Amino acid sequence: MIVRTGLYRFILILALFLVSAILISPVIAADNISAQVINLSDNTDFDRPVMHFTSEELREYALYQENMPMANAYEGDMLPLANRSLLSAVPYIGKDRDQGYCGNCWVWAPTGALEIAHTINNNVSDRLSVQYFNSNWHNGTAVGNACNGGWSYWVAEFYNSTLQKAIPWSNSNASYADYYYTSGNSSGIPASSISSSPHYPIMTVIDTSLDTSHGQAHAIQNLKAQINADIPVIYSYYLPKDGWTDFYSFWKNQTESDIWNPDPYSGGEIWGGHAVLIVGYDDTGSTPYWTVLNSWGTNDIRPNGLFRLKMDLDYNGTAVENGTPYSANMFEIFNTAFVPPEPAPGDLTVNSKPSQASIWIDDLNTGYQTPMIIKNISSGDHSLKLLKPGYFEYEEPFTISPDQNTRISISLTQIGVLSVSSIPSGAAIWIDGSDSGKTTSATIPLIPGAHKLKLLKSGFTDYSTEFTVQPWISTTLYKELNQTG
Repeated sequence: MIVRTGLYRFILILALFLVSAILISPVIAADNISAQVINLSDNTDFDRPVMHFTSEELREYALYQENMPMANAYEGDMLPLANRSLLSAVPYIGKDRDQGYCGNCWVWAPTGALEIAHTINNNVSDRLSVQYFNSNWHNGTAVGNACNGGWSYWVAEFYNSTLQKAIPWSNSNASYADYYYTSGNSSGIPASSISSSPHYPIMTVIDTSLDTSHGQAHAIQNLKAQINADIPVIYSYYLPKDGWTDFYSFWKNQTESDIWNPDPYSGGEIWGGHAVLIVGYDDTGSTPYWTVLNSWGTNDIRPNGLFRLKMDLDYNGTAVENGTPYSANMFEIFNTAFVPPEPAPGDLTVNSKPSQASIWIDDLNTGYQTPMIIKNISSGDHSLKLLKPGYFEYEEPFTISPDQNTRISISLTQIGVLSVSSIPSGAAIWIDGSDSGKTTSATIPLIPGAHKLKLLKSGFTDYSTEFTVQPWISTTLYKELNQTG
């Protein structure tokens, strides 16, 4: 898995957002979302709900698809056979990833896409709250409740316009509470009771369609290219009632190594729809497949909540509603940009010999003295300065890494003092072969020990001598210079 934080990805997402705003806003504006209620199955034939759509809702979604931005089609060489998975980037617990009797598969699949984007692009692996969306969507009221179904693009639009942030599943009251939803009820948790601290600010979410209309090989390459780029694919599909009967049997009675084939139901009358998340593929074997993450929890033979979808399916397959054909298989991606997180702070441990040196960081006095552990310093580059009377000032750059303790130990150098004067004054003072930048008379701090002095003044003979500086003692030198000539 590659963690990407590059600027190019943000620029691409921002450009897509501007295009989508131009192309899609008329469609969204025409939708009276608050009035749309997609009904569920009555939960008598099946133990999980399926979304049922009216003719108007199907037409509106088809219109949206015609106007939504299209992801760039893959145009390179045939992608090699591979076994690729993004599942490790989904921070989920299988038994908890269960929509129950709530028809909000359309929220679970996009939320999984957000989680993968957060992991891949920001290196933040944290379960995101589905309940936060449910409780805020139409304020969780009975009419228009998220459990009554919806479309993936509603999720993108709601995050862009209203929520503008995702929150961790672990926040107070943010875990899933709508498992036992029944039609006509409100969400199980009021939005006001869900803690939004901490949260992850979102800059933009763009719902983009994948073109699968130009033949099977072209469709497969387009989908594989997205998975190869660490982007999961939201897969929405329609089935007739016998198709749903067979799919439920497949889910309950077959294993995660068995492959679902929707092709026999192409052309059937739409009875319901479902949304799931494609997180990988394997086309190295005799029967290529997509790895699909569902939102129906786990069971003894599906410990990961996954199923396999036939890769060589009919991507142009249709589903019919009152004589009108619609695409039976729809594929979308979310281009998501979270606000990059601030790196976690770290600690700094400073020791000195002798101790009791004042600690300055980034030219600010911390008020601490050595030895000391200073906590919660922002990650990145900093400067350290130690000050102690009778010792030379010490400076050193250092770097704080997130959640790490940086250790610095210093032996301070004692100060000795040379006071030098001459007649006449104004002679340049050289110490140990280097110009001190000072002229007589002057006081110069020096490291204790043996040194060499030279005085130079135009018109006078150079004067050189050796001397010894003692710690914390001022050594005095005086010289009457001799004129030349």
